[in-house]
Amino acid sequence: VIPLGIDEEIFTVNSLLFRETFRKQYLLNEGDVAVGIIGRMVPVKNHKLFIDIIIALEPLINNKTRFFIIGDGDLKNELQLRLNNARINWSETGKNPAAKVIFTSWVTPITTVLHGLDIVVLTSLNEGTPLSIIEAQICGKPVVAANTGGVRDTLIDNESGFLINNYNPAHYADKLKLLI
Repeated sequence: VIPLGIDEEIFTVNSLLFRETFRKQYLLNEGDVAVGIIGRMVPVKNHKLFIDIIIALEPLINNKTRFFIIGDGDLKNELQLRLNNARINWSETGKNPAAKVIFTSWVTPITTVLHGLDIVVLTSLNEGTPLSIIEAQICGKPVVAANTGGVRDTLIDNESGFLINNYNPAHYADKLKLLI
């Protein structure tokens, strides 16, 4: 076994400060639930599914849940159009309290994001060793992830998160509703 070389200490120190910083920046109250996806907006990361999950989940949850798309890429405009067509408010600044979805672009340090979020989602069509969900778990965050590639080797299903064996938005929404 060759370890990834993750310095776990940088993911565990200052967690409360990082959480407070992220949540203040994006106008989140302590009772709000922040669900996020982290990665490049490219086809293999399957962000379209994340949007479909939000659409499926929206009628099942309260207004205290907000969704974050951390990263950037060529598909951003297409994702925003998809949200517009579903009549879901979004923002790129996080300064609009009516926005359900926030596009943050790239954020550093990522520990600020991981501690600010409550749940991390991975919708990739293919993954080797998904660093984003490994780091999320180090920060104590549950993960809802596609059971693809090496994902099953990085979390314990029904303990540190949930593995989804297909790309059905309703299956993701069920697990997210349970966590929310």
